[in-house]
Amino acid sequence: MKKILLFFLALPATLFVLSSSGVALATTVLVNKVDDAVTSCTTTGTGPCTLRDAIAFLNNNPGTGDRIDFADSICSSGCTIAPGSALPDIADPNGVFINGYSVTGSKANTLAVGDDAVLKVVLDGGGAGNSVSGLKITTDGCLIRGLVVQNFGGTGFGNGILISGGSGNHIEGNFLGTDAGGTKALGNTDAGVMLLNGATGNTVGGSSPAARNLVSGNKLFGVATGKASDNTIQGNYIGTEATGTLALGNNLNGVSIDVSSNNNSVGGASPGEGNLISGNGSGIAFGGGSGNIVQGNLIGTDASGLNALPNLGDGVKIAQGSALNTVGGSSEGEGNRIAFNNGHGVSVGFVGLTGSNVILGNSIFSNGGLGIDLKVGGLSDGVTANDEGDADTGANNFQNFPDLSSAVVANGSLTLQGSLQSGANAYFRIEFFAGSDCDASGHGEGQTFLGAIQPVGTDGSGNVVFNAEFPPPAGLFITATATNLGARATSEFSACLKATALVEDCVNGTDDDGEGLVDCADPNCGADPVCLASPAPTTGGCGLTGSTLPASGTSFFLLIPLLIVGWLRKKPCK
Repeated sequence: MKKILLFFLALPATLFVLSSSGVALATTVLVNKVDDAVTSCTTTGTGPCTLRDAIAFLNNNPGTGDRIDFADSICSSGCTIAPGSALPDIADPNGVFINGYSVTGSKANTLAVGDDAVLKVVLDGGGAGNSVSGLKITTDGCLIRGLVVQNFGGTGFGNGILISGGSGNHIEGNFLGTDAGGTKALGNTDAGVMLLNGATGNTVGGSSPAARNLVSGNKLFGVATGKASDNTIQGNYIGTEATGTLALGNNLNGVSIDVSSNNNSVGGASPGEGNLISGNGSGIAFGGGSGNIVQGNLIGTDASGLNALPNLGDGVKIAQGSALNTVGGSSEGEGNRIAFNNGHGVSVGFVGLTGSNVILGNSIFSNGGLGIDLKVGGLSDGVTANDEGDADTGANNFQNFPDLSSAVVANGSLTLQGSLQSGANAYFRIEFFAGSDCDASGHGEGQTFLGAIQPVGTDGSGNVVFNAEFPPPAGLFITATATNLGARATSEFSACLKATALVEDCVNGTDDDGEGLVDCADPNCGADPVCLASPAPTTGGCGLTGSTLPASGTSFFLLIPLLIVGWLRKKPCK
């Protein structure tokens, strides 16, 4: 076994860990100067060190587990580091851990709802020049925690943190585009976090409260990708202030998935993985790419998910050639809540040919436009009418929506009947939703996801009749969508249908509500005056027998009116 020697250097700014061969395994550089001067620390890693020095030294002396901490002597009451030009790219091939939480008195967020993080290290780009980003990562395996990064870009395009081509990097627990309190916009001119040029397998945020980033107040985007794939964006507050109850929006999109960005995940199905994406221009926008997944997010609500905090445009906007993306899913926790946005809940189609995308299992309600809008020529034209044979082309192939013909609540369940006219010999997933009211268009949004039936197959003429049964919903306006399982394309919502609730008559000898119990034998008739006066019948007799006979021991003074009521409502004998 190799002998490991620990050398604690006399100079306090740096701790080296060396192997027996003299190769650096880990170095911790302590930033103890807030100015931007270049000192001997750039080459020695010791003595008075600026952030610029620390990054340069570790780039030139890479080890395993390299780290940059910040000294209490300069940051215990908060410190602002203001570079006069772009900082060196972070290029240490083994990655670097930049730890703003190393300062005494700082702490990561502990709240499941809200953000009580205390951040003391501010990186301000007001004097760094145009088109400069705060931190630019060009390597793998970095961890950036506990920083406030603000005001980068000048009159050009600058990002709080830019990951260019790197993989396995983690951005956690930062405020990107705000002040240290998370209440004031001090935005970067492009994005809070930008992933570009083949950046792969990076994570912005995480499922734990401590990993939550606040990404708000930026001039264009909160988090954006361009030619970046297989990255994860989860657990963040994007477009709100730290409490998640007030808007502090990114001006264009909260999350932007652009230009050949594939297989990225926004949110997730497990607890803590969903993002809060509210208060922005639009919530999530796709401008290219495929295989991206949006799950478990709150889009247009506050952090509780109950109150309105709208995005000014659409909740989710899929455009410009985006195809085979998924909004929601068919398993527990995968659906998004997309509500209160000023535009549509989800729109598909804008500039360029937008392919097929699936929209499944979401709660979509109270948006200013349609719940789902398949745009014609990139324009919002209201409900897109069904066509015979479903042969038209366009956003999501302009998939026809179902036609609901019956919705009845009886026998402890909601029974639905309907039909779909679409492509011949194709298979579909039909999803059903309930709400307390219907959209002004007459076509629903879908506040409560009831469930789905699949596969539902059309015949050679493209027709199919379907039936479905679910527990009775709280809202009685029912709507549905159809998703072509082969083409992976979801329709707009169907027209609303108000469910009819059947009620037992109690004296007509018929099982009116389908529960298998007639008249007073049905518990729902327990408050009927005749049924109150007698035990439930065991047979469907006539006259004053069974349900109309008063119970033994009934008071004489009660007997007369009950007999009169019974006589008036008695069943005729044949």
